[in-house]
Amino acid sequence: MIGHKTLLTIGCGAIIEDDRGRILLQKRADGDVWGIPGGILEIAETFEDTVKREV
Repeated sequence: MIGHKTLLTIGCGAIIEDDRGRILLQKRADGDVWGIPGGILEIAETFEDTVKREV
């Protein structure tokens, strides 16, 4: 929420697999959990640009 208005964001992530079937995970900064690399799109950014920036 921003004031009394809802803020909508768009996120994306990537599943990156190596030749042995392992996937790339990142340890999240906001908790003791692991997840796929990804993040929130910036204004006028494409999904592809977001994934490249986040990975």
